Amino acid sequence: QPCRAGDSWTWDGVDFAVLAPWPDDVTGLTDNDGSCVLKITAPANRQGHRDSILLTGDAGQLTEQMLALLCVDVRSDVLVLGHHGSQSSSGMAFLHAVAPQRAVVSAGFMNRYGHPAPAVLHRLRQQHIVVDSTIDSGTLIYRLGQPVAALEPERWRDRRPWWTVTPLTVPAKPHQTE
Repeated sequence: QPCRAGDSWTWDGVDFAVLAPWPDDVTGLTDNDGSCVLKITAPANRQGHRDSILLTGDAGQLTEQMLALLCVDVRSDVLVLGHHGSQSSSGMAFLHAVAPQRAVVSAGFMNRYGHPAPAVLHRLRQQHIVVDSTIDSGTLIYRLGQPVAALEPERWRDRRPWWTVTPLTVPAKPHQTE
């Protein structure tokens, strides 16, 4: 099923809520602004806090503004930046509304678009939001619902640095005898 704002479900005590896109009668949305925006909220940890993460797909500032106009609760501990941290997303008002502790840039090393945009990184610094990046770390694993310190992600490259990967070896040529 395609994502539809208002859809929600609970699985193993974890709440999932689709915040966008809206029904087809909302016009003027680009493909990016039609992205699925999903909020995931874990069960309460020992301190009683329910950690949450907001996945914004490729949504840009138009979707961010629509979420604000509709008074949708976007507050989350972790924000996966829209459109890989492009300049067209993660506006200051949206960052203020989400108020994340951490923001995730999901982009490839030396990607052709130059993501994340310097302006987005500047906005994140202004809000004192810690930036985690798949460019530097590879896969990032967040353990929601744990003690607060668990929001520090496990970084794939810390677990297995690229220089420890076993190189591909080519078998030696068999010894030839006469």
